[in-house]
Amino acid sequence: LWGDTVRTGESKRLQHYVVSEQKWIDFYISKVGNEESREVVVVFRDITERKQSEQQLAELAASLEAQVAERTRDLQENKAFVEQITQTTPELITIHDAATTRILFTNHKDFWKTFYNNNEIYQKAEEKRAIALTHPDDNEKMKTFLRERNNLRDGEIKEVELRMKGGKWIRVRRKVFRRDEKGNALQIISFTSDITEAKIAEQEIQKNLAILQHTEDLAHMGSWEYAI
Repeated sequence: LWGDTVRTGESKRLQHYVVSEQKWIDFYISKVGNEESREVVVVFRDITERKQSEQQLAELAASLEAQVAERTRDLQENKAFVEQITQTTPELITIHDAATTRILFTNHKDFWKTFYNNNEIYQKAEEKRAIALTHPDDNEKMKTFLRERNNLRDGEIKEVELRMKGGKWIRVRRKVFRRDEKGNALQIISFTSDITEAKIAEQEIQKNLAILQHTEDLAHMGSWEYAI
């Protein structure tokens, strides 16, 4: 991985579980210097809590699917049960109809208030609802994500990170929640997390790397001045 970054100049991210420490570590590797440089900077970040949260969400999704499989009642009849399970998680959990995109269940209706202060969002068709929230630069990424959702295989999770209007960031993970007897997707479950703080930290790392690069370039030129 280090060699790839030195050779191509492309920054890399790797997540690794350290058994001895029982922690998940995120490695961010970036090349420093000109094309001939063989130096890299590696930034380490402990993401154990995030990984634990993702595992809990995966277990929650499995639990919800098991409950639906065991019961023949309509999803709406299970709403109180689902809310009892989901009310403690900070992530937004949404279940919607795959054909009509109508929202059938959401555990935190107030989640979007930091992004969009009008309940009108729930009345829009899904693509219009998404475009109303997403930063214009990420609209195409969102459209692609929406198009691919009904083609998910069993157990497959589709993930995307998106910038929202106003500068905030979210991570959305989706999978098929229910299928009909022919295997067609009936309902899609989504887990949405506010990752704004993590993105700001990542941008700060990029800024510091740029300053480091500029400092190194100036050092090769002799005397220099730089103001932050």
